[in-house]
Amino acid sequence: MKKVFVALVFIYASTLFGAYEIKLGVYKNTKNLQLNIEKIKSTKYKKYISIRRKNNLNYVHAIIDGNKKEAERALKIYKTIFKDAFISHRKVVQIKKVQKKVSLKASSIVSLTTPPQIPEIVKVKHFNAQKLLKNKTIYLCYETDVTHSQKRIMEMKFSEGTLKYRSLLHDFTPIDVVYHFDNESIYLEISGIDFKHRIDDVNENSLYLTSFINGKKAHRLRYYFTLKDAKKYMRNL
Repeated sequence: MKKVFVALVFIYASTLFGAYEIKLGVYKNTKNLQLNIEKIKSTKYKKYISIRRKNNLNYVHAIIDGNKKEAERALKIYKTIFKDAFISHRKVVQIKKVQKKVSLKASSIVSLTTPPQIPEIVKVKHFNAQKLLKNKTIYLCYETDVTHSQKRIMEMKFSEGTLKYRSLLHDFTPIDVVYHFDNESIYLEISGIDFKHRIDDVNENSLYLTSFINGKKAHRLRYYFTLKDAKKYMRNL
């Protein structure tokens, strides 16, 4: 029986922390997202883009393999379309491919197919809410999953034990809110309702958070460090 050599590709996940994730944004309107992607002239940078669909929202990011300069070049290009794009402080589990030549009898050769593998994002950094927010004033914005609050900016002045909480959309009197920090979370009590804001990611201008109301997951939030950046985000919604 004649033998032949067949190249088989084995794919397995390994923690090769050499890739960079660029977060491009969160979109509810799929058509608008597709139009924005089409504005990117470079086919190479289009291919880096990946979209995750969750809770009727499109989470858009790009994975750049192992080259910081390439990631920085990509970021400049993406920011011309996706104004809030940034390189995330996360590490990426890449899919490693190993090719081997295997000697098989001709009669035993079968067709092998491998399903496509999607890189898995692994959160490896813990955030210290107290260190990031103690004695600071921040400007809270809702992401696009909260229609009634999209244009509202809430000012939050953190002090010892309580914070001043007020809306900048209307001339309401600020209220004092009892709060405390716990690792990456901020716990607040407003009108008898328990709120938790959990920090998921950080960049130089803002924090990305998930809110929970009485223990149930609610909305995506952003804490901006300046009112200017908060207003800029609102204008781009």
